[in-house]
Amino acid sequence: MKVTALLLTLGLVGCGSPSRGGDDQAPDAWPTADAVTVRGDASSGCSGAAKQVYVIDADNTFSRFDPATRTFSDLGVLSCAASGPGASPFSMSIDRNAIAWVLFTDGEVFRVDTTTLACTPATTLSGNLQNFGMGFSTNVANGTDDTLFIAGGTTVQSADRTGNSTLATFNTTTLQTTNVGSIVGWPELTGTSEAELWGYFPGDGTTHISQLDKTNGHVLVTLPEHTIGSSQDAYAFAAYGGEFFVFSGGLGATKVYEININATILTTTSTTRTIVGAGVSTCAPIVIE
Repeated sequence: MKVTALLLTLGLVGCGSPSRGGDDQAPDAWPTADAVTVRGDASSGCSGAAKQVYVIDADNTFSRFDPATRTFSDLGVLSCAASGPGASPFSMSIDRNAIAWVLFTDGEVFRVDTTTLACTPATTLSGNLQNFGMGFSTNVANGTDDTLFIAGGTTVQSADRTGNSTLATFNTTTLQTTNVGSIVGWPELTGTSEAELWGYFPGDGTTHISQLDKTNGHVLVTLPEHTIGSSQDAYAFAAYGGEFFVFSGGLGATKVYEININATILTTTSTTRTIVGAGVSTCAPIVIE
């Protein structure tokens, strides 16, 4: 997710992939998610591709992120034909079939095959749910059916993340949205196979992570606040292996924060990327043994 106006003003759209520092390079042998031991059966029937974490840059670079080594492997550049002038990626989530649902700044949603990067238009959203963060969460703990939750509002509201946003569900079959409740703040979302929904709330100087009630948007649990930075130009959020990964920073300077359930920042990794979306399906492990 990003502050749209600032990124467009600086001309990030269509400028190609920025140079990558050595901290961004993929390891020689990428660990396969098929090899991890997962507690629970929510990953039953899932492919290795569906168990990975993916990120999207403001310049359309689509990559895989390895939580163990905190490194990236670039898979290519998306060529989604967004119709809005200067439209660029805004947020992303991954379903259990390893399909990325990518939202662009003009409200267009595309289905992207994470293997081939084939991009198919799905729908265009407008009104009070045009720009939003999103994440899949299983309907029951360790279940294999899930729901895509979105939280956001209008394009104008996306530049001010201190106001209220709308929590809703997005049906990936009918492409319809259903309002659930109101949230104070403008979070990026991530879900888990334990039927949980979490939000990362960027702030002005401090940030926090909260678990949300999926029936009304109320806050269930809030982790202690962190001084990750002031209001950021780009941010994204993913849960993997019982930990949270926050991608946040200025243009060309996204940092990756690895945070545990006790709100302790375990590691901080600097990159030369501008990450605006992160996606992980409910096939991903919640505990790695």
